[in-house]
Amino acid sequence: MLYILLAKLSIFITFPAIFFTLFAVVHLVLYHLHKSKLQVAEITSIAFLFIWLVSIVSMFSLLNIVVGTHYHLPLAPAVALAGACGLATLLRYRRGALLQSSSSTASTANSNIELPAQTSPAKPGKLRLNGRAAIICTALALLLVAPHLIGLSTNYAAEGYTSELFQSENSVLQVAYPGYREAGLWLIAHTHSSGTVGLVALQGTLNHGDYASSWFGYNQALEGRLKFSEAHPDASSSSFNYLVWPMHLVQRGYVIPQAWRSHIVHIVMGGNTVYCYIIASNPATIN
Repeated sequence: MLYILLAKLSIFITFPAIFFTLFAVVHLVLYHLHKSKLQVAEITSIAFLFIWLVSIVSMFSLLNIVVGTHYHLPLAPAVALAGACGLATLLRYRRGALLQSSSSTASTANSNIELPAQTSPAKPGKLRLNGRAAIICTALALLLVAPHLIGLSTNYAAEGYTSELFQSENSVLQVAYPGYREAGLWLIAHTHSSGTVGLVALQGTLNHGDYASSWFGYNQALEGRLKFSEAHPDASSSSFNYLVWPMHLVQRGYVIPQAWRSHIVHIVMGGNTVYCYIIASNPATIN
């Protein structure tokens, strides 16, 4: 989850959000020690955003399956707002500083008799633009909006912006699906002979040409007597001893062929959610 936040949000949001959490902790502690100089309204805003950010990040950290980064969309508002507050703090921007009003006062006095000067009520003046605050607001807008706007407009059919730290993320849409690994571990534990395992996936999902960043590169420990390779759902599956068929492809219309349905030997589940089906060409090889 933390990787997705770093990969899909600009560092100009994630790093200031991290700074905000530290800033919030310090000021909340000072407030409860009666040593904070912040007003109650401001410390309340900080406490609300801090609790929102920490609680939602903690909750989403419990997810053990993520098929698509859209699963983490509810995190975006809290992280983005915390990042904006962190940037505003770092750049020393204060609320209400952008437009300031000037007031004029008129005083009258009798020139012959010494009387106390009478001051007329303050008249509302014109709003004037604070140049320094305008520069800071422009910088905030560029840092918070421009990177994602450029990413969304230059990466066709991809997931939009990727962080400055992960420039290659948008070159391919890779599904991080743990069900494949769990199925592989189950097959290793319940088989004793060598064989080939077809991981059913859309072409290029698991291996897009770069072994170092593919599913196979991250799961080298599974390689041994069982050989894993990508298998397209529409291709012939007769060359595999075992198939791992993920549920999300079934939901997208790539159903398990009728001839293979009677060969399902195990279903990998997380709670009440089906991750994938394990199919054996010869179920007798499973113990």
